[in-house]
Amino acid sequence: MQEERQEKSLTEEKSPNRRKRIERLKKMILLSIAAAILVPTVLCIVLGIKLGSTLKELEKLREQIAIINTDTVETQDIPMDSTLWEEQVELVEEETPLNSSEADEKTRKVYLTFDDGPSIYTAEILDILALYGVKATFFVVGQEDEESAVLYRRIVDEGHTIGMHSYSHKYTEIYASKESFKEDLERIRSLIKDKTGVECSLYRFPGGSSNTIGKKYIQEYIGYLEEEGIAYFDWNVSSKDATGIPLSVNELVRNSTEGLEQFDNAVILLHDSSTKYSTVQALPQIIETILAMEDTEIVPITDSTVPVQQIKKE
Repeated sequence: MQEERQEKSLTEEKSPNRRKRIERLKKMILLSIAAAILVPTVLCIVLGIKLGSTLKELEKLREQIAIINTDTVETQDIPMDSTLWEEQVELVEEETPLNSSEADEKTRKVYLTFDDGPSIYTAEILDILALYGVKATFFVVGQEDEESAVLYRRIVDEGHTIGMHSYSHKYTEIYASKESFKEDLERIRSLIKDKTGVECSLYRFPGGSSNTIGKKYIQEYIGYLEEEGIAYFDWNVSSKDATGIPLSVNELVRNSTEGLEQFDNAVILLHDSSTKYSTVQALPQIIETILAMEDTEIVPITDSTVPVQQIKKE
């Protein structure tokens, strides 16, 4: 009897301890389950935030690299700094000033010219020009895809002028010799003819006729263009959208419109490029500012337009 009481007493003592152990085990299991759910969730949130931040930084880097790459292609080895630009403008200003006696008799002509297209923004540029009812000039490069073919045709169909800006836009290849220049020009001329039916007779040298890479043979290139009945055009006003330094819309508008009064014929350099969306954004204000000027109209370059040239045939 006494042994039974002792055994019962031991059993009662063990029961609370067992219950406690079971409760602790349950808590541990629940905590483990909660941790298994919460930890991955928290990690996913943290990684998601870091990934979003990283993607933003990556996008910024891509934009910067795109700008650097494009401007390297556009201006490689060409010192298109502010000093050279001023020298080029002065050279043209001496040849095409607007004097007071002519101002009353002539309507100032402004030519909006876009280099390097077609691009992802060409259609938007064309839409803006159509909205304001003005025509421009597009100096295009060689693009073989169908979307570009559509844009070549649209430029012509909507009454704009299409000109050649080389096929490859690779300075060292184009300007290596007269033969390489001729070969590149024939490629872009044939492409434009094939896609639009236009026998193109307008050309803009990559980097302008005063570029330093083509300096050695520039007179040969000019002579060849003359033999082929092709006129080349530079510019006397620059938006400076190809300097490699991103400009604001206000800066682009100011660069494109200040000083136009001193020219009978103002040829404005703009770029139709995937890295130049600020130029597209500035275009409406550029057009509005020009149209608000007295005795001024925006017109496309034609075969009868007097060329603005930085380097002339000797």
